[in-house]
Amino acid sequence: MFRFTIRELVLLTLVVAMGVGWWLDHATIATYRAKSEKFEAATRRLEAEQELLRKELAMHRNLIRLGPWGLPDDRHFRPELEKVLRPWPESEWKE
Repeated sequence: MFRFTIRELVLLTLVVAMGVGWWLDHATIATYRAKSEKFEAATRRLEAEQELLRKELAMHRNLIRLGPWGLPDDRHFRPELEKVLRPWPESEWKE
């Protein structure tokens, strides 16, 4: 039959505790690393989309003439705006 002393049981407990602690730490680091890679990929995708939107905004700014105080002067857009804002004749939406 096996006979263990207190010293051997304490040493065994210490070794098992160190192993479990290392394993938990390693699993946590791997989880954070996976999440970090996912967020970095999403960040790169959003930055690319942001750059496309900046280019599109710059293109549209070149198309819009600015009036006084830097506000868009919509006098040259009025027919287009009326088409968009009022797709139905006034008789249909006035009740």
